[in-house]
Amino acid sequence: MTIKNKKKLLSIVIKGEHIKICVVSKNGKNLKVHSALTADTPKGAVSDGLIEDAESLEKTLRKVLTTNSISVKDVIFSIVSGKIATKEVIIPDVKDNKIGDIVAANASEYFPVEIDEYIIKHAVLERFTEEEVGKIRLQIVAAPKKMVESYYALAKRLELHIETIDYSGNSIYQLLNEQIGKEYCTVIDIEGEGTVVSIFESNVLKMQRTIPYGRTILIETVKEKYSLATEEDVRKKLYEDKILNISLDTDEVTGSLSYLVNGIKRVTDYYISRNGGKPFEKAYVLGDAVTIPGLLTLLSNEMGTELTPLIHFTNVTCDKGVSATERNITEYTSSIGALLAPIDIISIQQAEVDNKDSSMRTMVMVLILAIVAAAALVAMPLIDVLSYKDKMKNTQKNIDRLIYVEDIVDDYYVAKDKYSDALAFQIITSNSNDYLHIFLQELEKKMPSDIAFGGMSVSSGSVTVSGTAASKSSMAKLIQELNSIESVANVFISNETEVMDNTGAITVSFSLTCTFSAMPNTKADGEKETTGENETKGESEGETPANTEGGAGAGAGDAGSNTAGTENQ
Repeated sequence: MTIKNKKKLLSIVIKGEHIKICVVSKNGKNLKVHSALTADTPKGAVSDGLIEDAESLEKTLRKVLTTNSISVKDVIFSIVSGKIATKEVIIPDVKDNKIGDIVAANASEYFPVEIDEYIIKHAVLERFTEEEVGKIRLQIVAAPKKMVESYYALAKRLELHIETIDYSGNSIYQLLNEQIGKEYCTVIDIEGEGTVVSIFESNVLKMQRTIPYGRTILIETVKEKYSLATEEDVRKKLYEDKILNISLDTDEVTGSLSYLVNGIKRVTDYYISRNGGKPFEKAYVLGDAVTIPGLLTLLSNEMGTELTPLIHFTNVTCDKGVSATERNITEYTSSIGALLAPIDIISIQQAEVDNKDSSMRTMVMVLILAIVAAAALVAMPLIDVLSYKDKMKNTQKNIDRLIYVEDIVDDYYVAKDKYSDALAFQIITSNSNDYLHIFLQELEKKMPSDIAFGGMSVSSGSVTVSGTAASKSSMAKLIQELNSIESVANVFISNETEVMDNTGAITVSFSLTCTFSAMPNTKADGEKETTGENETKGESEGETPANTEGGAGAGAGDAGSNTAGTENQ
């Protein structure tokens, strides 16, 4: 969707902790921020992007808008939610007006959900040529209708008109794409409740993942450790006392960022490992937490690469008197980026209402014209005939315009049948035990050094291993590494016993079983499913993985799965 130039729009992002509010206008690729405000989100008002308490949100927003004399009535919402699913797909190179038809025809293939309960939209990420064949890389977004409708209900309460609704992952992508060059880089946007890691190459978004950890986990730790009452007290403690150290294992406060740091590293390490081990040329960081003293140094040390803070946005200027300065305007990435190329998640119900209103206005105009014509020319039947002929002609044009879809669908099913036959043959001729050599190779690379195996047996697609570990944390690490092996579907622990020898040293004796998964790499070429939030490998396949200490496996699963959002986004 294209936003009109020089039109002031209210851009709002509602998160569980804060509401980001901007008044922005666009002139080509240049954006001007007229207001930038942050308000606290009422408790329980929002649940993972879904508005649960519209009344309390209405009161909060109305107070902020009134207090700051904001009278703009056209609004864009950019939704932050893990319930918005995204998927990258590759389709043949077709005209832009035909992409939507192809996406709609294959939506049920892209997302294993009740499609009728979702609004499906797409954004073009890249056009490229492969083996002399033109192709398009798309990001497909599936947003729950119930969630989208909740924003229309809020806008109605506030007497605002929704210009469009965007997915936060797409808003971030559109703005960041204007800030970086063609270098191979990662951009880390650290917000209050989550962090978005985007990877670019030649100005093309290659991967985007959301980590469910952000500045909030640090704020809560400082508040509890030093018995502080308000967030302002916490900010004073962080900024004036400079309590963050240069490594995670030095103290409790710095260590509270381990989930965030490790989550970022899992995403970047995963992408690097899948792309020939090539390190990033640049690494950028922005968001709420960038100005916290010591955070940039900590992240650089832990990630082993120098991070460059994005403290200014190219092509973004501020009005005089804007409460947010040029430095902290980067806290409003989604709010500002929503105006560049929103993915246009329109409520189906509202679209129908708009169509009815438009049809009613058309009917009124036609009636007035008919009365005037009847009075002037007494030629009403002629006007009717011409009108119906025009409608028939337009209908036929629409039929002719869409007839090519039949050929695409036929080609699709022929290709799908061939693929199914080949897959069936593969399944018949393969056995889960075939993956044992892959399992052993991966185990040699990933098994912790203080793990010793005493025995191993293989039967019916599973391998049972017994052995000893130096500690339970070593066992948890072993389970996490086993779950990361592509050919392993599940890991089950059948026995775990702590044993103390004569010297007082404690070891853990264990027995576990790994079951092998289906043949890897059986998805159709070009499809890669993403989600707006991280998933563990077991969860994405509908299985229950073994527990590890502290939930350390959460971020790793996200790196291998699907944002938005924008897989938000």
